[in-house]
Amino acid sequence: ECKANAQGRQCDVCEDGYFDLKASHATGCVACGCVLDGTKNRNISCHATTGQCHCKDRVTGTKCDTCMPGFWGLSGVEPLGCKTCDCDPFGTTAGNVNTCSAVSGQCSCKPGSIGRKCDQCDDGYHSLTQSGCSTCNCSAAGTQPSFLDRCDKNTGRCTCKLNVEGNNCDQCTQGFYNLSPSNPQGCTRCTCDTKGTVGGSGQCEQQSGNCTCKPLVIGQSCNQCMLGTYGLNQSNPNGCQPCNCFPKGTRDGDTKRPGKIKLK
Repeated sequence: ECKANAQGRQCDVCEDGYFDLKASHATGCVACGCVLDGTKNRNISCHATTGQCHCKDRVTGTKCDTCMPGFWGLSGVEPLGCKTCDCDPFGTTAGNVNTCSAVSGQCSCKPGSIGRKCDQCDDGYHSLTQSGCSTCNCSAAGTQPSFLDRCDKNTGRCTCKLNVEGNNCDQCTQGFYNLSPSNPQGCTRCTCDTKGTVGGSGQCEQQSGNCTCKPLVIGQSCNQCMLGTYGLNQSNPNGCQPCNCFPKGTRDGDTKRPGKIKLK
């Protein structure tokens, strides 16, 4: 008469799903405890002595309860038991491309990369390459404050203030100067007088705001005739024309502005 988990004419064999036949066991054998999702054909049996269950190709452990290194997500619907980690080689830390959490499948990401496979850039980073993700590096002066900590994750382009341009929002757009963090629009409009600038351009130097004046024109805005000249005019390539005062008949020679010309 066999104990509960033993069988055979002589009670010398464990029933299916049990192993380790011993006199000290009240039931003769102990349960294999195989995790059926990890065993081939959901086999409940195990080795009669060691208790090793019959694992699927990507599963390990005495009870077939663990995915092998490089695999994750033990499941009964997986013919091989587990799925490949498939970590992104660019976004995963060195030496861990074939390693992930056996439960969640999470790979070990480099700083700046995110996602289960480490195949995406986090906020504040962009352009996943062999070196990982690059920091956005947006200009604090030229970027919209609410977008300072992030940029386009594919191009790295920052979100600029109204009068600012450049991938990092670090340049004033044409016709503007003096990039400043305190300016809500980023840059100040140039005040160039087109009558006095070369080519009639409204563009000025981005730091100082100085315009590019015609030969006989001066002033930050190119709106003043040089001493000894007058008549600021758009069509004049020199901007102004010489006074041509006769030095012998004028006070201080030809070195003062004409007194009756009102300059704008």
